[in-house]
Amino acid sequence: MTNVARHPSPQPFFASPSAEGGADPARRLLLVTYHFPPDRAVGGLRWEQLSRYFAAKGWAVDVITRDLNRLGARDDRRLSALAPGLRIFAAPEGEPLSARAERFAIRLFRRIVPRRADHNAGVKGSLNRTELARPSDGRRLLRAHGAWISIATEKIWALAAARIGIALTRSCRYNLVVGCGPPHMAHEAARRIAKTARLPLVVDLRDPWSGLERLPDDHASPLYFTLLERYERAFVRDAKLIVMNTDRARDDMRKRYPEAADRIVVVRNGSDDEPLPSATPTGKFTIRFAGSICLDRDPTMFFRAASRVVRRLDLTPVDFAIEFVGAVDEIGGRTVVQIATEEGVADFLEVGGSVPRDAAMRFLAGGTVLLNLPQDSDLCVPAKIFEYVRFNAWMLVLASDASATADTLRGTTADIVDPNDIEAMATIIERRYTQHAHGERPVAVGHDGRFDRAHQAHVLLDYVGSIVGQSSR
Repeated sequence: MTNVARHPSPQPFFASPSAEGGADPARRLLLVTYHFPPDRAVGGLRWEQLSRYFAAKGWAVDVITRDLNRLGARDDRRLSALAPGLRIFAAPEGEPLSARAERFAIRLFRRIVPRRADHNAGVKGSLNRTELARPSDGRRLLRAHGAWISIATEKIWALAAARIGIALTRSCRYNLVVGCGPPHMAHEAARRIAKTARLPLVVDLRDPWSGLERLPDDHASPLYFTLLERYERAFVRDAKLIVMNTDRARDDMRKRYPEAADRIVVVRNGSDDEPLPSATPTGKFTIRFAGSICLDRDPTMFFRAASRVVRRLDLTPVDFAIEFVGAVDEIGGRTVVQIATEEGVADFLEVGGSVPRDAAMRFLAGGTVLLNLPQDSDLCVPAKIFEYVRFNAWMLVLASDASATADTLRGTTADIVDPNDIEAMATIIERRYTQHAHGERPVAVGHDGRFDRAHQAHVLLDYVGSIVGQSSR
């Protein structure tokens, strides 16, 4: 009791009502994840949904997440749909003193010496891991500095989250601590909490960390991997369970840590059973994309293929449209509109900004074809895939045959095409346009339920039940 008095429990940012007439939960889970509602980021969706299944099995869920008062875009409506009894705690964020000093120095320098030209106009938005070892292009030191800043900034938040979590464990009895990333420093926060409170730890990696295949240009440095390996080794050592999203990611992680192979498992993402919005048919053939154009998700080859179809069929914007919403303004220093202009499809393109999730779902519901842009991270499956498969639309998936995305969709009606095969892409678009013109309408790729999240949630619940049972004994 003395500890509780000295360390009062933190106050929640939000608490959803408990289930009516429900008994006190038999078990309690503490989750650390940087992204969670009302944050709009798609990374928050996984545990937003999984927590409902845990609540249905008698678990109470507490969440430690980012500083929600600093959100640039938020969707408070998602709070009303959270699991009963769920509480959210917001951890403050910060940045290293060196980063603040650097920014101040740059501003001061620019007042004295105004920028004469944009020297970074040709800089790529990201680098593949194989490119990190190439001879320096003059930015190696800058990238190494950026790598240190990236890890240090994440750690500042993680330490704040750990302090909140440790304080919570002094006033609440938890059965389990879960870390979910990226950002992967959430795992370090969860590890510290679990170690201090002597609780079992589960690490849920939505994307690999040491297995990352691409990094943003500002911290694309070998130093990034040198720094992260210390933290990854620690959570691999301490975790009772390490959850990967795909078979390929699991196998890669097992090769890196063979001593932990029996604790590294797969719990895939999945589709949710929330009601889908309806869409008013327009008759126009529309290819739609919702999400972020970042890192390697370059639409250039898709635009080039679409341009071929436009010329072959003599299409106009009345017949055919390409529509993007989300963080889709630019990639690699060029705007998406510029790329579309260069490829001859600017008149067919409409670009919208970021929208709340319910608006994005309404947008997808009106698409004839839902587009998945390429990524060269073959261990991961974009989360949007599991939303796309619910809509009555054709799916055009730009992915290599050796990718986890292709593995996931193999055997379905989705059109999977190599991202560099422009003619194959054009052939598929033309075929689907012709089918649409003849009155054919698609059926959802996941209409048979094979992608439902409910199954994956119960797989995870079985694993967690075994861990908690062992801990109790």
